[in-house]
Amino acid sequence: MRNILGYMGLIPYIALPATVLLLNDMERGLAIYAYFAYSAGIAIFMSGAIWGRVIENDGANNTALLMSNLITLFVIALSTISFHNFTVFTIGLVLAHTFNWFFEPKVNEAYLTLRKRLTATVLISHLVMVGILYSSTL
Repeated sequence: MRNILGYMGLIPYIALPATVLLLNDMERGLAIYAYFAYSAGIAIFMSGAIWGRVIENDGANNTALLMSNLITLFVIALSTISFHNFTVFTIGLVLAHTFNWFFEPKVNEAYLTLRKRLTATVLISHLVMVGILYSSTL
């Protein structure tokens, strides 16, 4: 089930950039905001998942616990401060998703493989979205 839900979570990362190319200006803006809001929500969700896995393992990894909180606070601050600057917001989200993957507890090889694939797709999606946004403003 986790694989199915994990891959289903990629649907907005793929569908929203494609949708941005097809919509008029107002609807396009909504799709862009939805993309970045979804990405911020997933980054925060994954930080919470790290917290939960560390706590299940007796909370032995203090660095991962601290980073899960810092990533969450970072994404919230980023959402508040730079939500209208998509380049800065993208860089921040790429860092958040990368750090989430980096601090993922290394206890389940199959899950780590899934997370690696999902995170790579998310990062590529962000690059595609930035490419779409810059190519449409030229």
